[in-house]
Amino acid sequence: MPAPAVAPRRADDWTNRWAARQAFAERLPRMITARRSKGTPDSFSAALYETGRSTLSELLLDGVLVREGILDRAALENTLRDTTPVKGHDHLRILAIGDVEAWARGF
Repeated sequence: MPAPAVAPRRADDWTNRWAARQAFAERLPRMITARRSKGTPDSFSAALYETGRSTLSELLLDGVLVREGILDRAALENTLRDTTPVKGHDHLRILAIGDVEAWARGF
């Protein structure tokens, strides 16, 4: 059964791709046509962190930020050594630090 063809009540509801879901309502599962948000990139960033953990370790542990005393090498090493599945948003901080490290190496 397709979702009801009721237009969004607010202009910002269009950002939820209402029109596209309605246009393909007969071809899409109900869970898609009824949803009201896109979700978040959390699972993608967690997978990126987990698969790139060894590369991040190499980049960060002997990097500019550690060498200049900006980062605590022991604390960072302890965090990166933890191989339990990612929970929460701490991995986003490590990924952001990786961005800063890459930027700092450009100078």
